Amino acid sequence: MAELRVARPGEAGALTGLVMRSKAHWGYGAEFLAACAPELRIAPGDEVRRRIVVAEDAAGAVLGLASLDGEPPLGRLGLLFVEPAAIGGGVGRLLYRDVLRRAAGLGFRRLLIDSDPHAAGFYRAMGAVTSVQGPGPESGAEASGGLVPFEVAPVPLAGWARAWTGGGAAVHIGNVAEYNAQFADASLDREQRAAHHYACLAAFYSPRPAALVLPRPVPAD
Repeated sequence: MAELRVARPGEAGALTGLVMRSKAHWGYGAEFLAACAPELRIAPGDEVRRRIVVAEDAAGAVLGLASLDGEPPLGRLGLLFVEPAAIGGGVGRLLYRDVLRRAAGLGFRRLLIDSDPHAAGFYRAMGAVTSVQGPGPESGAEASGGLVPFEVAPVPLAGWARAWTGGGAAVHIGNVAEYNAQFADASLDREQRAAHHYACLAAFYSPRPAALVLPRPVPAD
Protein backbone atom coordinates (compact mmCIF):
# COMPACT_ATOMS: atom_id res chain seq x y z
CA MET A 1 0.00 0.00 0.00
CA ALA A 2 1.28 3.46 -0.86
CA GLU A 3 2.03 5.95 1.90
CA LEU A 4 2.05 9.73 1.61
CA ARG A 5 4.71 12.19 2.68
CA VAL A 6 5.58 15.81 2.04
CA ALA A 7 8.00 16.38 -0.84
CA ARG A 8 11.51 17.20 0.28
CA PRO A 9 13.68 20.08 -0.92
CA GLY A 10 15.98 18.84 -3.66
CA GLU A 11 13.45 16.43 -5.19
CA ALA A 12 12.29 18.80 -7.93
CA GLY A 13 14.32 17.19 -10.71
CA ALA A 14 13.30 13.63 -9.90
CA LEU A 15 9.66 14.62 -9.52
CA THR A 16 9.70 16.43 -12.86
CA GLY A 17 10.99 13.22 -14.43
CA LEU A 18 8.03 11.33 -12.98
CA VAL A 19 5.61 13.94 -14.31
CA MET A 20 7.01 13.71 -17.82
CA ARG A 21 6.99 9.88 -17.81
CA SER A 22 3.38 9.93 -16.68
CA LYS A 23 2.42 12.41 -19.40
CA ALA A 24 4.25 10.38 -22.06
CA HIS A 25 2.39 7.25 -20.98
CA TRP A 26 -0.63 8.41 -22.99
CA GLY A 27 1.24 8.24 -26.28
CA TYR A 28 2.06 11.90 -26.89
CA GLY A 29 4.84 12.65 -29.32
CA ALA A 30 8.16 14.27 -28.51
CA GLU A 31 7.19 17.65 -29.97
CA PHE A 32 4.04 17.89 -27.86
CA LEU A 33 5.87 16.79 -24.70
CA ALA A 34 8.55 19.41 -25.33
CA ALA A 35 5.84 22.09 -25.61
CA CYS A 36 4.34 20.95 -22.31
CA ALA A 37 7.64 20.68 -20.46
CA PRO A 38 7.97 24.30 -19.25
CA GLU A 39 4.52 24.21 -17.61
CA LEU A 40 5.03 20.74 -16.16
CA ARG A 41 8.49 21.42 -14.76
CA ILE A 42 8.78 21.44 -10.98
CA ALA A 43 11.27 24.15 -10.07
CA PRO A 44 13.55 24.08 -7.02
CA GLY A 45 11.52 25.37 -4.10
CA ASP A 46 8.20 24.20 -5.59
CA GLU A 47 8.27 21.22 -3.25
CA VAL A 48 7.20 23.59 -0.45
CA ARG A 49 5.70 26.50 -2.39
CA ARG A 50 3.24 24.27 -4.26
CA ARG A 51 2.53 22.06 -1.23
CA ILE A 52 3.60 18.92 -3.10
CA VAL A 53 2.90 15.55 -1.51
CA VAL A 54 4.29 12.30 -2.88
CA ALA A 55 3.11 8.71 -2.61
CA GLU A 56 5.74 6.03 -2.17
CA ASP A 57 5.84 2.28 -1.73
CA ALA A 58 7.24 0.32 1.20
CA ALA A 59 10.72 0.45 -0.34
CA GLY A 60 10.64 4.25 -0.63
CA ALA A 61 10.14 4.40 -4.40
CA VAL A 62 8.04 7.39 -5.44
CA LEU A 63 4.82 6.31 -7.17
CA GLY A 64 3.09 9.63 -7.72
CA LEU A 65 2.69 13.23 -6.65
CA ALA A 66 0.10 15.96 -6.32
CA SER A 67 0.28 19.70 -5.72
CA LEU A 68 -2.11 22.13 -4.06
CA ASP A 69 -1.51 25.51 -5.68
CA GLY A 70 -2.75 28.98 -4.85
CA GLU A 71 -4.21 30.59 -1.77
CA PRO A 72 -7.65 30.25 -0.16
CA PRO A 73 -10.44 30.42 -1.01
CA LEU A 74 -9.68 29.59 -4.69
CA GLY A 75 -6.91 27.17 -5.59
CA ARG A 76 -5.84 24.64 -8.14
CA LEU A 77 -4.94 20.99 -8.19
CA GLY A 78 -1.94 21.89 -10.28
CA LEU A 79 -0.30 18.49 -10.61
CA LEU A 80 -1.51 14.94 -10.12
CA PHE A 81 0.71 12.41 -11.84
CA VAL A 82 1.37 8.72 -11.23
CA GLU A 83 4.33 6.60 -12.33
CA PRO A 84 3.14 4.63 -15.40
CA ALA A 85 3.72 1.25 -13.76
CA ALA A 86 1.50 2.29 -10.82
CA ILE A 87 -1.43 3.70 -12.83
CA GLY A 88 -4.65 1.94 -11.91
CA GLY A 89 -3.39 0.84 -8.51
CA GLY A 90 -5.17 3.44 -6.38
CA VAL A 91 -2.28 5.90 -6.07
CA GLY A 92 -4.16 8.64 -7.91
CA ARG A 93 -7.21 8.23 -5.68
CA LEU A 94 -5.05 8.40 -2.57
CA LEU A 95 -3.37 11.60 -3.75
CA TYR A 96 -6.62 13.22 -4.92
CA ARG A 97 -8.36 12.62 -1.61
CA ASP A 98 -5.36 13.93 0.28
CA VAL A 99 -5.38 17.16 -1.74
CA LEU A 100 -9.07 17.69 -0.96
CA ARG A 101 -8.53 16.97 2.73
CA ARG A 102 -5.63 19.42 2.96
CA ALA A 103 -7.47 22.02 0.90
CA ALA A 104 -10.50 21.91 3.18
CA GLY A 105 -8.30 22.26 6.24
CA LEU A 106 -6.54 25.31 4.78
CA GLY A 107 -9.77 27.09 3.92
CA PHE A 108 -9.97 26.42 0.16
CA ARG A 109 -13.58 26.35 -0.99
CA ARG A 110 -13.00 25.73 -4.71
CA LEU A 111 -10.25 23.93 -6.61
CA LEU A 112 -9.77 24.14 -10.39
CA ILE A 113 -8.34 21.22 -12.34
CA ASP A 114 -6.96 21.15 -15.88
CA SER A 115 -7.25 17.47 -16.74
CA ASP A 116 -5.47 15.58 -19.48
CA PRO A 117 -8.29 14.12 -21.61
CA HIS A 118 -7.14 10.61 -20.69
CA ALA A 119 -7.68 11.43 -17.00
CA ALA A 120 -11.11 13.04 -17.40
CA GLY A 121 -12.92 9.81 -16.48
CA PHE A 122 -10.90 9.60 -13.28
CA TYR A 123 -11.90 13.08 -12.16
CA ARG A 124 -15.55 12.47 -12.98
CA ALA A 125 -15.47 9.25 -10.99
CA MET A 126 -13.94 11.15 -8.06
CA GLY A 127 -16.80 13.65 -8.07
CA ALA A 128 -15.29 16.64 -9.87
CA VAL A 129 -17.64 18.54 -12.17
CA THR A 130 -17.01 20.21 -15.51
CA SER A 131 -15.95 23.83 -15.08
CA VAL A 132 -16.32 26.95 -17.20
CA GLN A 133 -12.93 28.25 -16.08
CA GLY A 134 -10.60 29.83 -18.60
CA PRO A 135 -7.33 28.30 -19.85
CA GLY A 136 -4.90 27.27 -17.16
CA PRO A 137 -1.52 25.52 -17.09
CA GLU A 138 -0.41 24.03 -20.40
CA SER A 139 -2.69 26.49 -22.20
CA GLY A 140 -0.18 26.81 -25.04
CA ALA A 141 -0.66 23.14 -25.81
CA GLU A 142 -4.41 23.01 -25.29
CA ALA A 143 -5.31 22.84 -28.95
CA SER A 144 -3.61 19.47 -29.32
CA GLY A 145 -3.78 18.34 -25.69
CA GLY A 146 -7.50 18.96 -25.29
CA LEU A 147 -7.35 19.74 -21.56
CA VAL A 148 -10.67 19.26 -19.81
CA PRO A 149 -11.50 21.83 -17.10
CA PHE A 150 -13.00 20.54 -13.84
CA GLU A 151 -13.62 21.96 -10.42
CA VAL A 152 -14.36 20.57 -6.99
CA ALA A 153 -15.47 22.06 -3.68
CA PRO A 154 -13.45 20.64 -0.75
CA VAL A 155 -15.71 19.86 2.21
CA PRO A 156 -14.28 20.24 5.73
CA LEU A 157 -14.50 17.18 7.94
CA ALA A 158 -17.55 17.50 10.20
CA GLY A 159 -16.76 18.54 13.76
CA TRP A 160 -18.24 15.40 15.30
CA ALA A 161 -16.15 13.16 13.05
CA ARG A 162 -12.98 15.15 13.74
CA ALA A 163 -13.62 14.88 17.48
CA TRP A 164 -14.25 11.14 17.24
CA THR A 165 -11.40 10.24 14.89
CA GLY A 166 -8.89 12.99 15.56
CA GLY A 167 -8.98 13.75 11.85
CA GLY A 168 -6.75 10.78 11.09
CA ALA A 169 -6.98 7.08 10.32
CA ALA A 170 -9.77 5.57 12.40
CA VAL A 171 -9.86 2.22 14.17
CA HIS A 172 -13.04 1.53 16.18
CA ILE A 173 -13.33 -1.47 18.45
CA GLY A 174 -16.34 -2.94 20.18
CA ASN A 175 -18.15 -0.96 22.78
CA VAL A 176 -19.35 2.00 20.72
CA ALA A 177 -22.07 -0.20 19.26
CA GLU A 178 -22.86 -1.75 22.64
CA TYR A 179 -23.17 1.68 24.21
CA ASN A 180 -25.61 2.93 21.61
CA ALA A 181 -27.66 -0.26 21.76
CA GLN A 182 -28.97 0.67 25.22
CA PHE A 183 -31.11 3.49 23.81
CA ALA A 184 -34.63 2.61 22.72
CA ASP A 185 -35.87 3.38 19.22
CA ALA A 186 -39.59 2.95 18.55
CA SER A 187 -38.99 2.70 14.81
CA LEU A 188 -37.22 -0.66 15.17
CA ASP A 189 -38.80 -4.08 15.02
CA ARG A 190 -38.88 -6.14 18.21
CA GLU A 191 -35.90 -8.30 17.22
CA GLN A 192 -33.75 -5.28 16.34
CA ARG A 193 -31.50 -3.36 18.69
CA ALA A 194 -30.86 0.36 18.39
CA ALA A 195 -27.74 1.65 16.65
CA HIS A 196 -26.12 -1.76 16.56
CA HIS A 197 -23.69 -0.72 13.81
CA TYR A 198 -23.54 3.03 14.47
CA ALA A 199 -19.78 2.79 15.09
CA CYS A 200 -19.11 2.50 11.36
CA LEU A 201 -20.26 6.08 10.74
CA ALA A 202 -17.11 7.66 12.12
CA ALA A 203 -14.80 4.95 10.87
CA PHE A 204 -15.79 5.46 7.25
CA TYR A 205 -16.30 9.21 7.46
CA SER A 206 -12.72 9.79 8.59
CA PRO A 207 -10.26 11.05 5.93
CA ARG A 208 -8.20 7.85 6.09
CA PRO A 209 -10.41 4.97 7.27
CA ALA A 210 -8.20 2.20 8.59
CA ALA A 211 -10.26 -0.53 10.23
CA LEU A 212 -13.56 -1.28 11.91
CA VAL A 213 -14.13 -4.11 14.38
CA LEU A 214 -17.74 -4.74 15.37
CA PRO A 215 -18.93 -6.67 18.45
CA ARG A 216 -21.35 -8.79 16.43
CA PRO A 217 -22.26 -9.55 12.81
CA VAL A 218 -24.19 -6.78 11.07
CA PRO A 219 -26.30 -6.70 7.91
CA ALA A 220 -24.28 -6.49 4.71
CA ASP A 221 -25.83 -3.13 3.77
